[in-house]
Amino acid sequence: MQEKNRRVVWITGASSGIGAALAKTYSLDGAKLLLTSRNRDRLELTRAELAFPEHAEICAADVTNREEISTLIQHFDSLESFPDTIILNAGTYKPMSVDDFSSGSIREIMDLNFHSVALALELLLPKLKSRGTGHIAVVSSLAADKGFPFAGAYSASKCALVRLCESLQVELLDLGIYLSVVQPGFVSTPLTAKNKFPMPFMIGADDAASLIFKKLQKKHLSIRFPWQMSWIMRVISCLPGSLALKVNRWMAK
Repeated sequence: MQEKNRRVVWITGASSGIGAALAKTYSLDGAKLLLTSRNRDRLELTRAELAFPEHAEICAADVTNREEISTLIQHFDSLESFPDTIILNAGTYKPMSVDDFSSGSIREIMDLNFHSVALALELLLPKLKSRGTGHIAVVSSLAADKGFPFAGAYSASKCALVRLCESLQVELLDLGIYLSVVQPGFVSTPLTAKNKFPMPFMIGADDAASLIFKKLQKKHLSIRFPWQMSWIMRVISCLPGSLALKVNRWMAK
C-alpha cells in the first residue's frame, strides 16, 4: 500500500488490552498507526508485536493533560495525513466499596475515563469539521447500563461517555463525522484481572479487537458485545427497582 493511500489511525490506551489488540488488527490491515499512552516503554512493546512496526509512531502522552494532548494533535496536523480513524480507548477501573469510598478516587477515574475523552473531542472536532470527514470511536462498556456493587465510579464514567456521544451523534453526522460508541462486556485484559467474581461470556482482547474493527469498517454507531452479555445487561437495566436490588444483593455476596 502506498504511503499516501494508507489509513491513519490514532489509538489511545494502546499499551495493553483492547488498545494494543486494536493496534495489531489495524497494522495487519496496513494502516499507519499513532499509538498513545503514558508508558513509552510499553508502547514500544506494542509496536514490536505489530505486523508492520515501521508504520507505527509512538506518541506518548497523558490523555488527561490538555497541554500534552493539544501538542500531540498539533503534531498530527503537521503529518501528511491527519488521522481519519480515532479510537479513544484509554481508561481505568478500580473496585470501590463503601469502606474505601473516596471522592478523590472517583475524580481520578472520571478524569481518565470521561474527561480525557471530552478533552480530545474538544480539540479534534474543529479539525474534523474543517475536513468534513472522520470517524471517532469512544470505548465505553456494557457496565454503563447498570450500577453494580463495587463498580459505581467505573459505571458512572462509562455511562457518561454513552450519553455524551449520543447527544453529539446526529449533529456530527450532518457534518460528515461518525461517532461510534463501543461497549464491550468482559474482555480478558489487565483491568478485568482485578475482578474477584465470575465474568460470564468473557472473550479475548484479540477477538474483541477483530469485532470492533469489522463493525467500525461498516460505520456502526453502536457496538455492543458479546451479544449474550449485551442482552443480559439490557434486561437487568429494565428490571423494576425491587428486582434490580435483589440482583445487586446477589452480586455483592
